[in-house]
Amino acid sequence: MSAELALQTAVYQALNGNISVPVFDFVQQEYAGQYVVIGDDTTAELDTDLTTGFDCTLTLHVWDTDDTTAGRAACKSVMGEVRETLDRASLNVSGYTSTGVQFEFSQTMLDPDNTTIHGVLRMRVTLREE
Repeated sequence: MSAELALQTAVYQALNGNISVPVFDFVQQEYAGQYVVIGDDTTAELDTDLTTGFDCTLTLHVWDTDDTTAGRAACKSVMGEVRETLDRASLNVSGYTSTGVQFEFSQTMLDPDNTTIHGVLRMRVTLREE
């Protein structure tokens, strides 16, 4: 399994059922409510003479399309759940040893539809092949 897929799987397993909203890697546009999407990632080689490794980033998107939650607070609350679950966590990444997850940044914004609140978090993970 590639490092990218192994990391995505581990993040999904860490979040799914441990935060208050559903987690997807793809969602139909018609889905309404609050949810998290595991988004884009980057992977850079981080090899040494003795080990194969990767420096990875993973972007997570928090969407709030629920008109009844008005404002950014509900989105930020879910973002907090994601951060609390992942930041400094030891993920079980199949085939790799994770040196832990580090929070890099977050941002909230109003989407062009003037209704949907969109939160973005980026996490960094270093993986070493087992």
